[in-house]
Amino acid sequence: MAEEQTNGIEEGLSIVEQKRIPYALTGHKHTGVGDDEAKLDLVDIENKEFFVPVTANNGQAFPYTSVLGTVWVYDGLTSGQSNYFVFSIPENFRSLQKLQVVIIPDASETIQFDARASYAAPGEDQEAHTGTITNSTQAVTSDKLAELDISSLLEDVGAGDYVGLQFTSNTSSLRVIGLKVKYS
Repeated sequence: MAEEQTNGIEEGLSIVEQKRIPYALTGHKHTGVGDDEAKLDLVDIENKEFFVPVTANNGQAFPYTSVLGTVWVYDGLTSGQSNYFVFSIPENFRSLQKLQVVIIPDASETIQFDARASYAAPGEDQEAHTGTITNSTQAVTSDKLAELDISSLLEDVGAGDYVGLQFTSNTSSLRVIGLKVKYS
């Protein structure tokens, strides 16, 4: 019978050696009872993510206007209007994995969207780096969470950068929750 394993840190490894291991065990106890050997669940600890709520909409700060169940949304990003997001990139950032606008569609349809961003590190011009997405589309289903990929906006982003992002659509109405940023 296999021995009980309770954590993902191997005994005898230095802190430096442990940091080189890109995965950790989930912490579940495996006794091996009923198995020939303990099966270990691995979790990717290299990828991290954070969420950015909508910062403003066409001059209105903190623009959440409705609740869908328990989720506050900006209800009614209408054709030509914009949502804005302002955030900083964490110091432990190495590379961008995904950048997505999270919405709850009010109809099953193909939506259109545009986005632009400017970003810079302290001491740089506020628009040292820019990105633009024009006339992108995605099919969505009414009342089903959707993530709109805008990763290409931040191709040169780095740790410590401050980001300003504008999201616009010519779709008649979108309910925007916020922005999901996944990085390693």
